[in-house]
Amino acid sequence: MKKTIGFLALLVLTAAIAYAVPLTPGMGVAPGPVRQATTWHSYGGFSLSSTTITIGSSATWYPVKNATDNLWAATEGNGITLSLDNLVIANQGDYQGHMTISVSGTNGHDVFVRSFNVTDNVANGNPIGATVTGASNFQNISLPLYIEATADNTIVRFEVMNNSAGADVTVRSAIYQLFYLHD
Repeated sequence: MKKTIGFLALLVLTAAIAYAVPLTPGMGVAPGPVRQATTWHSYGGFSLSSTTITIGSSATWYPVKNATDNLWAATEGNGITLSLDNLVIANQGDYQGHMTISVSGTNGHDVFVRSFNVTDNVANGNPIGATVTGASNFQNISLPLYIEATADNTIVRFEVMNNSAGADVTVRSAIYQLFYLHD
C-alpha cells in the first residue's frame, strides 16, 4: 500500500512539474496555442519600376535586376536582407515562400522564372513560365519557393529565361515572401 501511494504521489508531482515548467520547442504539447515571438522572414518586391532584362541567347538564365542593382526592396524582414538585388539569408535552414512577377516579351515566346542559390550554384525547385503575348501585355508568373540555405549568409537571386529566342524580357512588378521553416 505504501509503495502504491508513493508511486501515485510521484506521478502527481511529475504532472504538476510538467504543467508548471514551460515546454521546450519540439518536446511536447502546449496547453493551448503556441505563440512565436518572431522568425526569420522577408517580404518585398518592386512596383511599377519596369526594367528590361537583356537576353543574349535562348535557354540561358539571367538575373532579374536593374543596372543599379536596386530593383528589389525588402518591405519587412528579419534575418533575410537584400543586397545588390540578391536575397541574403543570414541563418542556414529550410525556407519557404512565394514570388509572383509580371513579365512581357515577344508574342509567342516562352518565358520562365526560377530561384537560384548563388552560394551553392544550384536552382531551388523547378522553374515555371508562361507564353507571353507581346510587348506591354504583362502576365503574372507565380513561383512557389523552397530554399535550402546550407550555410549562413546564403545568397539567392531570381532569374528569367526566354526559352524561345535571344529576345529581351521586360519585368514590371514583383512581390515575394520568404520565411524560415526548419533546420
